[in-house]
Amino acid sequence: MEERKFRKEKIENIIRETAAMFFETEGTRDALVSVTRVESDDKIINTTVFISVMPDSKEAGVMDFAKRHINDLRKKVQAALPSARAPFLSVEIDAGEKLAGLIERL
Repeated sequence: MEERKFRKEKIENIIRETAAMFFETEGTRDALVSVTRVESDDKIINTTVFISVMPDSKEAGVMDFAKRHINDLRKKVQAALPSARAPFLSVEIDAGEKLAGLIERL
């Protein structure tokens, strides 16, 4: 069981680093996109990449970009992973990170 948890964490870290590099190199230049965390199901079939976007006004554009280029991101993740298949990816705005920033400003 512990080995499976370690494997999941390792794969999530690879996906996080690959997604961060993808948004930095392929993404829009007028917004700062940070990958805040990555969560996978137990069998690592589906993975969600959570991002934060600055400024907030660029969120819609970044999400549109992410949805249009999700297959490109998956190909980069596949190339970086030692396993046979990359998980199916989705990208979401990290609401928890956004809320933490709002609380910090108060």
